[in-house]
Amino acid sequence: MLRRRAALASLLLVLTYGAAAGGISSATANPVRSAAVRHVLTAQLDYLPNVVNGVACPPGGPCVAVGYYFNGSRDLALAESLVNGSWQVVPTPDAGSGTDALNAVSCVPSGNCVAVGYYNNGKTDQTLVETLSDGSWQLSTSPNETSNANVLNAVSCASSGACVAVGYYFNGSKEQTLAEMLLNGSWQVSTSADNTSNTNALNAVDCPSPASCVAAGYYSNKTSDQTLVETLSGGSWRLTTSPDQNIYNNVLNAISCTSPGSCVAGGYYINASKDQVLVETAKGGSWSLAHAPDASSNANVFNAISCPASGSCVAVGYYYNGKDDQILVDTLVKGTWAVTSSPDASSDNNALNGVSCSSSTSCVADGYFYDGTEDQGLIETASGGTWALASSPPVTTPTTTMLSSSPDPALVSQAVTYTATVVPPPNGGTVVLTDNGAAMVGCSALALNSAGQASCTLTYWTGGSHAVQAFFSGNGGFSPSTSGFDSEVVNFPPAGYWLATKSGLVYGSGGATALGGITTSATTGPVVGIAGTPTGKGYWLVTANGTVASFGGANAHGDLPGLGVKATDIVAIAPTFDGGGYWLVGRDGGLFAFGDARFHGSVPGLHLDVSDIVGMVSSPSSGGYLLVGSDGGVFAFGASHFHGSLPGMKIHVKDIRAILPSSSGGGYVLVGADGGAFIFGTGVTFKGSLPGEGIKATDIIGIALTPDNDGYYMAASDGSVFGFGNAKPWPVPAGLLANLPVAAIAGT
Repeated sequence: MLRRRAALASLLLVLTYGAAAGGISSATANPVRSAAVRHVLTAQLDYLPNVVNGVACPPGGPCVAVGYYFNGSRDLALAESLVNGSWQVVPTPDAGSGTDALNAVSCVPSGNCVAVGYYNNGKTDQTLVETLSDGSWQLSTSPNETSNANVLNAVSCASSGACVAVGYYFNGSKEQTLAEMLLNGSWQVSTSADNTSNTNALNAVDCPSPASCVAAGYYSNKTSDQTLVETLSGGSWRLTTSPDQNIYNNVLNAISCTSPGSCVAGGYYINASKDQVLVETAKGGSWSLAHAPDASSNANVFNAISCPASGSCVAVGYYYNGKDDQILVDTLVKGTWAVTSSPDASSDNNALNGVSCSSSTSCVADGYFYDGTEDQGLIETASGGTWALASSPPVTTPTTTMLSSSPDPALVSQAVTYTATVVPPPNGGTVVLTDNGAAMVGCSALALNSAGQASCTLTYWTGGSHAVQAFFSGNGGFSPSTSGFDSEVVNFPPAGYWLATKSGLVYGSGGATALGGITTSATTGPVVGIAGTPTGKGYWLVTANGTVASFGGANAHGDLPGLGVKATDIVAIAPTFDGGGYWLVGRDGGLFAFGDARFHGSVPGLHLDVSDIVGMVSSPSSGGYLLVGSDGGVFAFGASHFHGSLPGMKIHVKDIRAILPSSSGGGYVLVGADGGAFIFGTGVTFKGSLPGEGIKATDIIGIALTPDNDGYYMAASDGSVFGFGNAKPWPVPAGLLANLPVAAIAGT
């Protein structure tokens, strides 16, 4: 919606489009917000509604523009800087939980700037001052004349540390002029003059030297508004006589001085029916009326003026074309003002609120335009006297994304919930979670709720550390943001192993607790395999006829006798990654799947006739499996990858006893009866072998990884266990030697 800055808070008007917008009341002289404006912020808005009110381009420094933007619930301070030819939004602090707006800015050649405006403390408006130093905006403490409304409309800094700001305050019955000075790093009220006991307000100020300033605005004579000029000299403000165009409203919105006694002021007057541009000049301290043309026979208003040299000025504002407000630029060259062609950003309302020129043909001006939905910031530049639209930066509400997880640390198989929180809560958008830089399956495109939160729960089936990060997409005027890393630790089960004997007994060592065994018979045949759960809190035993017994946290998913399948040559059991199922494999390479285990093929299915399969392992995702024969031949099915075999290396053996996969699925180890280890692929780290240790053995029956995959155990049929890497064997369990031989080993 169209918004104008009221010189006085008590005289704010709600402006509408159409003919009514052509007659702007004197109270709305200087552009800024109306408190009665209502925004409709939707998710379809790419940029937030925003208005820029003032601009300053110091010699040798970047241009800076200030104003305000609407974040969906309230107006907040806005600052933009021209960096390497591109306008960028610079974060600015806000003084309270209510409205914040910056009305003007002044910069010195060092690049330091001061911006002024007001904020609402929950009860009334108070002065707002912010300082830009080393590229960062900070709040500065500024005084207030009363506990009622206090607003700063303009600021001028003659040098770093020497600034003057002006505006008005409410004394309980009328608005009165307000002036403040920056002295010794501290802002202080500088008593200013009022022309009458009625309304008085200052809209503009310029300080050509640290000791000399001129401020302009208006006062009420009870009948109409009249121009008001005050001069600061010797530390004191005094009224300076200024002319009026007529007896109707006359208001000065802007002033620019090239020396203490040489100034040009601009604004508007009412010619009984329409606003017309008003220009006054001061020479030797004496003010007189000057003529400047209007762009139309309707309303014309100057909001800002910049005079880079004596006799050379540019004034900007808007004029009404009978339907909408349009950009107005007048240029003073060789003593004559002339309307200068300038573009509009839309066919709706456009207005310029501020201007800063290095010459009459090189300027930057700012304001706003209506894009059909809301006000948007507008920046125009003049080069060689030709005005052109500049690209304004998208204004969005900065957001902060935070990420938490629970529980942390977690245990293997324990559900972990990640919660991303975006502040302030946006009006939509999604969050993507990544783990060590990779997208987390099931945790992408998470929709935010009204509180700005999104959650994702998953279960880890192996231990380790996870650097999890949340990325907010941005939405409807809310900027994207990224959380810091949430370091989730999933603890491995305590290291340990189980030894299963052919007779069905189980012995635990370390973190592996024996939870029971199985009674074997001529029908079941001997125990041929044992497999632990991902949590290390249970295990499965399998016999030669495919009987499966479950213990502790291991759930039963069925077996061959239960299916009525008769077999005598089952050699191994391999669980899925989450323990929700398992496979049984026979000596001929035939596969039987139970629970969530899926059939991916078998050796008989390849039309191969073998009878020496000795082991099986599943892929990390359970999307495939590997089978190994006693000759070291390897068969890969599903998602499992073939990385080589002993026959392929022309190595001829008949005593391979087991296969050990890498945790990543990038390789495997084949183990022989003598404890020799053969490495295939790049995902397995060789930790040693019995021949390498000079140990002779002929009865190794299996191998098991440590929980963190940094070592492995080899077990012999006589109960001996050998450790490699970080695998440290425990003493032989009591009673084991009386119940040999050992048939299988499984780690926690």
